[in-house]
Amino acid sequence: MLHIRINQCVAAGASLSTGDGDVTPFSFQVQGGQLFAPVLTVADTRQTYFSFAAANADRISHFHGVGPNAYGIEDLAGGGDRDFDDQILRFTVTAEASLG
Repeated sequence: MLHIRINQCVAAGASLSTGDGDVTPFSFQVQGGQLFAPVLTVADTRQTYFSFAAANADRISHFHGVGPNAYGIEDLAGGGDRDFDDQILRFTVTAEASLG
């Protein structure tokens, strides 16, 4: 089972836990003008991978763009089989009207 955390640098983030083959919708809010980056924690090994290779212990990219707003994920240290299909993270960005 993979645990994918979507974290915003300073503000609280959202969490999503999925199983193999699951399709799990979720949503979260971030403020406009800020960056967010997915972080993958593999439940079996407790290994955490970041969306940029330099931050990973093995210095290998574990996220690969597979389309607009979509990432294929490799969940094994050292790059595993490099198929980037262990989990697919796809998201849609929408804007909401300001309340203030």
